[in-house]
Amino acid sequence: MKKSYLIFIFILVSFNLFGQSSKEDKKTKKEAQKEMEDANNPLASFVSFNIQNYYFPKLTDSDEVGNTAWLRFISPIGKKIIFRASVPLPTKIVTDSAYQSGIGNINIFAAYLLSKPKSTSTVGIGPLVVAPTITENLGSQKWQLGAAFVYFNAKSSALQWGGLVTYQHSVGGSSDNPKTSLVAVQPFYFFQLGKGTYLRGAPIWVFDIENNAINIPFGIGLGKVVPVDKIVFNIFLESQFALYNKGGGQPLFTLFGGINMQFKTSKKQ
Repeated sequence: MKKSYLIFIFILVSFNLFGQSSKEDKKTKKEAQKEMEDANNPLASFVSFNIQNYYFPKLTDSDEVGNTAWLRFISPIGKKIIFRASVPLPTKIVTDSAYQSGIGNINIFAAYLLSKPKSTSTVGIGPLVVAPTITENLGSQKWQLGAAFVYFNAKSSALQWGGLVTYQHSVGGSSDNPKTSLVAVQPFYFFQLGKGTYLRGAPIWVFDIENNAINIPFGIGLGKVVPVDKIVFNIFLESQFALYNKGGGQPLFTLFGGINMQFKTSKKQ
């Protein structure tokens, strides 16, 4: 796990040293600023593919180490709907030689955009579905339905902020598995330092209603946005510290890293 994050750090530093492509110099300041904002906007109207990873070196009431990689595809559907599908790849590490690894439950939601196309604040709301696609008993074998609400504020060129709130509840599936009822709140904040570099935080506050468990972390990290031809790369590394938790198996510390890619040719006007 540590080697993976050393690679993340190397790429991040490399992007910071070499900066953006030479074509960036030809862009206007306004165009460059919009590109930086869109790179972190979960409702931006671009086809995107994200590779993200959460590493949990310490869990409450457990000697296990956890890790979950996420593969995420985002695409606009017409001018008013943003579709997002996320596939988790969880791993439970008991010892250096004993671990469980597989596929988690696929999470899908479609957000209907309530805001106007050129608004500096973006709002979306829509249904959420969780499919029981797990292997190796790494999650609930229940179909789950719910809803998602997303807000992104880009009124300031220096600070963008917002949040994602989701709720999911089990509606069917294996009777041997317990019911699920989960609220997740993800505040996010991005402070621009200039030339594509930014400070960031995007922790996820989890409220497991069914199991009476809570985890509320605070996140702080560094990111770099680099446009290369018609792809905008956004690479980041973030530390997340638990401010409050309740229940076993909750992360006390999380190392969160990722590479997001937006494909500019797919933007819908």
